Amino acid sequence: MSKKVKQKPKAAQKIQGQEKGKEKSWLPIETGIEAVRVKGMEYLWGILIFLGVLGCYLHLLPPTVTFSDSGDFITCAYTLGIAHPTGYPTWTMLGHILTWIPLSNIGMRVTLLSCIAGALAVMLVYFCLLKLTRKLVISIVGAGVFAFSYTHFRVSQIADVYSLYVFFAALVVLILLIWRETKKSFHLYLGAFVYGLGFTNHLLIITLFPAIIYLIWTVDRSRDAKFCVSAFSARSMGMLTLCFFLGLLPYSYLLIRGFQQPLIDWGEPTTITSFLRLITGGIYKESMFKEASSPSQLWETYGYHLYLLGKQFTFWLSPFIILGLWKLYRTSLSLLIFLCLIFLCNTLYALGLQKVIQGLIDHESYHLPSIMVMSILLGYGILFVCELIKPKKIAYFLASLLPIIPLTSYYHQADVSKYFFAHDYGMNLLRHLPKKAMMFNQVDYNVFPLWYLQYVENVRLDVPVFSVLFLTRPWYVERILKLYPEVALGCKPTDPYSQIFSSIINNNANDYQIYFTHDFATQKDANAPMPNEAVKDGILYCLRGKGTGEELAYNYRGVFDPCIYKEVWADEVIGVYGYYYAWLGQEALQGNNFPKAINYLKKAMEFDKDNVSYYPNLALAYNSQKKHTEAISILKQGVKIHADKVEIWYHLAMTYYYMQKYDEAISNLQHALSINPNDASSYDLLGVCYHFKGQKQQAIEAIQTSLRLNPSSQEAMMHLGMIQGQQ
Repeated sequence: MSKKVKQKPKAAQKIQGQEKGKEKSWLPIETGIEAVRVKGMEYLWGILIFLGVLGCYLHLLPPTVTFSDSGDFITCAYTLGIAHPTGYPTWTMLGHILTWIPLSNIGMRVTLLSCIAGALAVMLVYFCLLKLTRKLVISIVGAGVFAFSYTHFRVSQIADVYSLYVFFAALVVLILLIWRETKKSFHLYLGAFVYGLGFTNHLLIITLFPAIIYLIWTVDRSRDAKFCVSAFSARSMGMLTLCFFLGLLPYSYLLIRGFQQPLIDWGEPTTITSFLRLITGGIYKESMFKEASSPSQLWETYGYHLYLLGKQFTFWLSPFIILGLWKLYRTSLSLLIFLCLIFLCNTLYALGLQKVIQGLIDHESYHLPSIMVMSILLGYGILFVCELIKPKKIAYFLASLLPIIPLTSYYHQADVSKYFFAHDYGMNLLRHLPKKAMMFNQVDYNVFPLWYLQYVENVRLDVPVFSVLFLTRPWYVERILKLYPEVALGCKPTDPYSQIFSSIINNNANDYQIYFTHDFATQKDANAPMPNEAVKDGILYCLRGKGTGEELAYNYRGVFDPCIYKEVWADEVIGVYGYYYAWLGQEALQGNNFPKAINYLKKAMEFDKDNVSYYPNLALAYNSQKKHTEAISILKQGVKIHADKVEIWYHLAMTYYYMQKYDEAISNLQHALSINPNDASSYDLLGVCYHFKGQKQQAIEAIQTSLRLNPSSQEAMMHLGMIQGQQ
């Protein structure tokens, strides 16, 4: 007799069917959110990570002011001024507190804020990973990799707002993760307060908003209605709004100081309009999200940003991020979407920059929340690999070594412990100025170090320094005139800056020696051009001065030290020194002082090997002394660097011509003409070389080609007449 099969109840069948359906679904099964308390030892590890990273950062701390916005921020922190938009009141007030520490100089003290904020951000990433993975080693490794990532490692060594920016971003994420576990309203309100506070440091924290709303929505959907109040209830929304606006209270600093008219007073926030324009970065809006002028510009912009993201942890560790995406997808889809929203919104904002100066730390720092997310995903990727390796102790030991890779890869770029370029350059601009001198400058690397030296270290306060780009701002003109009442303006501070520029020069030329920085010669401003009568005087140009051609004593510590990293602004300044010594060499050449010319031109090349004009000039000095072998040697060095420059090949041919090696000269001239077939000088010299080889017809054809390209060349006409026997 067959046994009757007992059927399951319909409810059980339904549940079983749902489970089978879940197994077949492509969506991951969302696990329950379990609140796990952080243990005492795990807190201790967090503190140790903070102290260890801080110690490393302090070891690399710059001894004084650096380039970029460092001089602006340090000066504002010291004088309680208002920094460039968006004002950054929280950073300014915290930086001012650090100026009270009896340590070294003001520049180093204020930069401490970046070191501390950067190390705290690393500790917060550790706690975020600990909350998410529950794995101590993985959390330490992920935080360690973030600590030495390409951008975060460097921004933690300069006086700028970006390390504090990522600190607030990491703190908001951590608070939300805690609230996700506890569902306590206090944590949500605290997150709103911190988020508001983050706005008073950097407006870019707004890119976290979509991710924040998404996470709150997903957690709110899964709440227990009996025990939890909805985050979107009227009461909760009211409290969240209140806490957010309480976080914005540091903005009141801008209003208070604006009415007190501090020395540095960007935006003059004394009206509602000027205040809102300041805190929203109104003056920068025109440079954001512009349509690319060409596909090549678009590729340059997007390609650079994407390359930068891939470079953060070195390309060796980047594959772990892909594995982390998969691991988190299989663990919690909502968390994956939350992190991806932070990454995408932040990256898309950064991609809105249509003008990219490669190496400029500001553009890189916009990606910091994205880099934080990448480090969390990287931690998940390492966890994924460790779960595949047995025994686990070996896997975790190998994982613990991974932060060494970015540390050793980017240590050189982050080490600014011997960075004196900005300080020395500013001092060099001021040190040789006579009494009753006045200076004009225009680019950041000339402006902000001088703000620091004059207004913080009180160096040459007797010299009025006018930054041309700031003459568009009445507050700046008024502050300078208040500091130097003897300076005659002759027009209103609200007049066009071109009029202010010319008025200051015309009204003070008889009483002051007026100087201009090197950027007036390289980055010409049609509205504020350097007068034609200005002459070279050291690394400056002097109006109605007389260049003596004598070397001035300048201090440029570390310029020739390969262990010190030179970023884009340091390279600019080093080029200024090179140009100065090249000018001295030119003056010596014109005076037929060839040994001195050789000495100066060799020194110019030490500063700037990439300047193509230095090689022919040095070769000319050697040839003038009939040192043709030395001239050939220096030109061959130039060919290795500038193989595509006609002038190098031309002067190489000229030197062989002096040595009567006509075949070698012809060969180099043919190479020059392969680069530029329309170079008249090369055809002229080619004809002369053919002439001395006895190839008269080829010589005539070459010189006729030269005259066709440059009919006014008297030298080519003379050569043609000589070859044809028409003297």
